[in-house]
Amino acid sequence: MNKFFKAVIILALTGMTQVASSQWAGNFDQANTDFSINEHDHRDDRDDRRDDRRERLQWYSAGEARTNKVVNNEFTFRPRLNARADRIRLVGTGNGVVIRSVIVEYRNGMTHDLRELEGTLREGQRMAARLDGRFVRSIRVVATSESLVGSRGRFRVDLGVR
Repeated sequence: MNKFFKAVIILALTGMTQVASSQWAGNFDQANTDFSINEHDHRDDRDDRRDDRRERLQWYSAGEARTNKVVNNEFTFRPRLNARADRIRLVGTGNGVVIRSVIVEYRNGMTHDLRELEGTLREGQRMAARLDGRFVRSIRVVATSESLVGSRGRFRVDLGVR
């Protein structure tokens, strides 16, 4: 496959809609011909179970929330866990939810913005991220329902402890 078609495929997959006119004239220079598209925020259940066994994590629920349809909601979860959290996991328990931001506040006052947990979370899906192994004071999640039709979205926040 020539370089031009590879570039068009990558532009289409990454959501870029504008193509410069010089590309159509054949003046398109490409420095790298190796492309990869990684989906890093969604993993299937088998990977989570394998990580649980390898790391010997125990999961504790920090709470569950139900989102509104149009307006972004901010949910604050205050886990009653007296242990150092190594992982955080968002689990879709209802219709689709769009996660706008996840911020973890530790007991020492530091915060951690988890951008890898942003995105769409549907029922049964999980998104996980590693934490710093500190005591968690609160978890703030900004989310909204995925669609205007149907029930509101629901999700659960879990913390993994060794």
